[in-house]
Amino acid sequence: MRGNLEQGKLRVRIPSGPRIIIGAVEYLWVFLVILNGNSIFHSNSSRKLYLLEAVLVVTFLLLAMNLAFYKCQPSRKGVLGAVTIMAYTAVYFCVMENTMSASVFLELFVAGGPMLFMLFSELYRHGRLFSLMRRFADVMCILAVVSLFFWISGEVLGLIQPNGYVNITWGNFNVVKGYYGIHYAFQYDTTFFPDQHLLRNSGIFSEAPMFNLWLNLAVAIELFLKPRASKLRIVLLAVTIVTTLSVTGILFLVLCVLLFAISHIRSMNKLQTCMMVLMALVVLPVLAYVVYHSMTLKVDTDSYEMRISDYSDGIQLWMDYPIFGAGFGNLVAFKDYVYTPMTVSAAGFSNSIIAVLGTGGAWMALLYYIPHFGMVVPRWTGSKKLSCFGICTLYLFVTTIFFARFLGVLLVVFGYVILFGDKNPEYTPERDSKHRDG
Repeated sequence: MRGNLEQGKLRVRIPSGPRIIIGAVEYLWVFLVILNGNSIFHSNSSRKLYLLEAVLVVTFLLLAMNLAFYKCQPSRKGVLGAVTIMAYTAVYFCVMENTMSASVFLELFVAGGPMLFMLFSELYRHGRLFSLMRRFADVMCILAVVSLFFWISGEVLGLIQPNGYVNITWGNFNVVKGYYGIHYAFQYDTTFFPDQHLLRNSGIFSEAPMFNLWLNLAVAIELFLKPRASKLRIVLLAVTIVTTLSVTGILFLVLCVLLFAISHIRSMNKLQTCMMVLMALVVLPVLAYVVYHSMTLKVDTDSYEMRISDYSDGIQLWMDYPIFGAGFGNLVAFKDYVYTPMTVSAAGFSNSIIAVLGTGGAWMALLYYIPHFGMVVPRWTGSKKLSCFGICTLYLFVTTIFFARFLGVLLVVFGYVILFGDKNPEYTPERDSKHRDG
């Protein structure tokens, strides 16, 4: 019986009470991970909320609960993977301790990474990993509804007024206004409607691109980690992405449309194929125009110049510190290498793929690059949907900065578990039910 458990072919049923408890703790964990992912609460300069520490505590709690309730022992691959991550990152810590935030690195990799690998390994071999990931989409749909209400009624129509503010440390922003502590609006659009003084929808995040990041991830989960996506939820998330006024978000939606069409075209009958072709003849030109128009507007902005410089000039930092980088997460090191307008005083960066290379060197970049690039190969993931999800997360890794948050570690560990964990051919997004408890 134990052998079947380790191969993921047998699932232990537990009473509804413990299942409800585990589900509630999973939602708490998801919410804390989101808050740690560059939310207003993470950037709060008035007080520290210890979000990363809270994530680690709940991660340990989830691991312990799963091992106890399902009466199983950690798999060999789970333990080996956890030890490997701990040892690999501990070497980096010993060498670069004085050039980075040592406490954050220890929490993310030496403690968080190994625990998360063991948790995801257990969930994957018991057929419950995708259910946990889908909870991110659940929470983001709620945040999307809340943000749309306040953005439309408050910022577009002016029916309600902000009733509070918070002090943050994020770029050039110091004090931001908000509504009841559940929505904030402070970043003006400078690309699509530069003369209209329109505020972008930031939700509860430190800027609109960070809200867009989580919305994008929710769309990818909805489309590629569920057997069947909810059309209503996709529309809700897509509309909210548009309100962030992010070119990255628009391009992401185009990417998802193409991936979804390509991944489903072989399973369609002749009528469905004809309908798809007819829709493509209408939709593709519209998407092409939207992309062209968005990029045309973007190329004339300082933001575009900064993003391009982050890719091209950012590599120079890595060339100066090729093995271990300038210190993991030390974005200040980029200041003398990339283009920064006179109006921007704070150090920042716009993508993860070069940021992890420049600050973490080849040592940490290898840890990130293997799962992100490996996930795009269907033969390695065992599922076309998982590879589509991998393409989406790789796109976000290339276009958005989040590598030094728990989300960055989460996607790395998720990729390693999918690529090297105990695979069950019957457990894929195509076959997995919405909530399956084994």
